[in-house]
Amino acid sequence: MIHRSPDAFYIDEAHHLAMLPSGRKLKDQPETLKSLANLTQVKIIPTGTYDLLPLIDLGDQLCRRSKTIHFQRYHADNSQEAKAFKSVVQTFSQYLPLPQQPDLLSNWEFLYERSLGCVGILKDWLCVTLNDVLESDGNAQTITLSDLQRHALEVRQCLVMLKSITIGEQQLQESSEDLLKLQKDLKLIPSSHGTAQEKHNQSKKEKKTTHSPIAQTSPRRYQGKRI
Repeated sequence: MIHRSPDAFYIDEAHHLAMLPSGRKLKDQPETLKSLANLTQVKIIPTGTYDLLPLIDLGDQLCRRSKTIHFQRYHADNSQEAKAFKSVVQTFSQYLPLPQQPDLLSNWEFLYERSLGCVGILKDWLCVTLNDVLESDGNAQTITLSDLQRHALEVRQCLVMLKSITIGEQQLQESSEDLLKLQKDLKLIPSSHGTAQEKHNQSKKEKKTTHSPIAQTSPRRYQGKRI
């Protein structure tokens, strides 16, 4: 790297660096990368799944020298992101090397469902489907919905992947509790304010979890029968 002087050195599948049995060895991994970057004066960019997150906050010096860039999936409940996903689907359909352009856009919900809104998964899925169709019939004109269904991820696989993605997204979100703790520790707000806020949050949680006794109705007035 010193002799070639690249602008950056990318490490693909870098989440494998976190697969160590010892926490001490885990901390050695990013420290080694930091030393290598200092020695070569080359930026090192590890890329990977959410399993890479344990390597991020292992030390204050590492936090100061690193920056996390989150490539999020598209979310169907966001109209702008749903529109962008449809645009991706349409672009893929135009670039598939087939005599007849497949109508992927009309099945975008199924494509979103089995790709979880991740463009990388969608791309791999389309490539596998295309290769299978062309191997089965060299004169194939297009790919159909049945072709896509045959090579789609199973529902149970999608559920496992979605659970992992959701946990990773939550870890990257800044919570109000963490922000409040930071401000309290920096003495930006009085501790009494933080305590009151915490009590307020706790009371809200208790109200939500309060249930009326089983088989006991709330008190109300009943109309008596006249004799």
